[in-house]
Amino acid sequence: MTRYKLTNDGVADLEKGGRIPTDLRNSDWQEYQSWLADDNKPEPMDPPPVLVVDENEEKIKAEIRKVAIASLIAKEGLSADFK
Repeated sequence: MTRYKLTNDGVADLEKGGRIPTDLRNSDWQEYQSWLADDNKPEPMDPPPVLVVDENEEKIKAEIRKVAIASLIAKEGLSADFK
C-alpha cells in the first residue's frame, strides 16, 4: 500500500489520515516532498463518478409532480381531472 494518495483537493496521508496542506512550512508537506524525492509515487486520484442518465427521468418527474399536485388538491378539498 502506498502512503499517500492524490485527491481532488490535494494529497491525503493514508497512514496518519487526513489531508496534507500545501504549505512549505508544514512538516507533513515536507515529509511528503521528501518521500516523492525518493522516487515514490502516490496512489492516483479516484476517477470522477459516472453520471447515469435515465431515459425515463422526465416521465418519472412528471409522475412525481402529478402525485404531488393530486395530494395537495386532496388536502385542500379541491377537485381536478388528471388524465
